[in-house]
Amino acid sequence: MDYALGAAFFYAWSVTCARRSSAHHGPDLANLGRLLVAIVIVGLFVAFSGRHPFSAGWGWLLLGGVLALAVVAFVMWRRGAKKGGSGGGGAAR
Repeated sequence: MDYALGAAFFYAWSVTCARRSSAHHGPDLANLGRLLVAIVIVGLFVAFSGRHPFSAGWGWLLLGGVLALAVVAFVMWRRGAKKGGSGGGGAAR
């Protein structure tokens, strides 16, 4: 549960910081920076909390992350195709 709360906190926090960092560094580098900060802080929490990070729910957490990334990638790919961008999915509509 702590990991889910940490992920929700960092997602909400990153959205509040997104506008300025995206304007200054570009959206791709800003997203990478936010992900790295979240990974480092969550990693430090896991390292110093005394808990075993690979508990029974770890596989489900990874599966959920992979599925979420796949859905987001597919939706963005389809949006790019509909707007005439570089996304696949056939001709732009």
